Amino acid sequence: MNKKINKDHLETFKNNGSVFVKSLFAKEDIEIILEEIKLWTKFSPAINRNGAIFSAHDLLLQNLSIFSKSALSIVLRNDVINFVKSYYKSDIILSKIEYREQLVPKVEMPIHSDFGSSVSFMIYLNGVEDKFGSTYCYDGTHKLNHEKTKINISEFEITKANGEEGSTLVFHSNVLHKRTTTHLKGRKIIWFTFQKLSKNVRINKTLFSRESLANLTKKQQLILGISKKDNISEEFAEDLICDQLPNEESLSFVESKILLNALYKRIFIYFKTKVRRFLNILSPKL
Repeated sequence: MNKKINKDHLETFKNNGSVFVKSLFAKEDIEIILEEIKLWTKFSPAINRNGAIFSAHDLLLQNLSIFSKSALSIVLRNDVINFVKSYYKSDIILSKIEYREQLVPKVEMPIHSDFGSSVSFMIYLNGVEDKFGSTYCYDGTHKLNHEKTKINISEFEITKANGEEGSTLVFHSNVLHKRTTTHLKGRKIIWFTFQKLSKNVRINKTLFSRESLANLTKKQQLILGISKKDNISEEFAEDLICDQLPNEESLSFVESKILLNALYKRIFIYFKTKVRRFLNILSPKL
């Protein structure tokens, strides 16, 4: 039986700006995810951004739901959704889901804040301890204005990420945190982020394959910003990926025009490629 993130965890998160939950996701689920993304992590460079890229000495798979249906499934678990919605007391949207694998040892990342008000989850796929790069969060600092408030960091207690595979750190983007020196390479994480859904939230388009979306409930689809009018099973072109935005009413005229132009460009490239292949077949071989 899977462990659930619960009301006690929520209270800790509200007070501290972070909470660490050991074995939140089952080892069996982690193994399936790693198997699903195994092939993609060997690709470099990415083709049309659909593959592995390298960033800050990490192997990175952005828009992870394209590569792993199982990853999307655990990210959209009911207890996870309810946890974040209860914190915001509002509808939410998934704004990021990515896989990171550390390729080299790294020096300590200094204490910092990511600012903002988003809620992130960091699932440690192969466990976490100091030598692999643990994240330390300074309790209660998410409530501070870091640009105006001078603090003595030693006065704050620390929430440390230390546990086996499937253990998860949940942290507020404004909390002060650091990563310890990583003496060994190989840390593997899934990092996903939720934001409060409102007309003022601007989120870059998130890509999802139709296959990943096919079996989602209506509740899960809404978390991804998919409206009731969308037909996720409709096949427009064999390699066209379903692009979704958080709230179509929030799009300005300029943003809508940009999206349409991008769509027209993709359609043009698709048919141009088909025509070129057809002409190559007809052309006599030299």
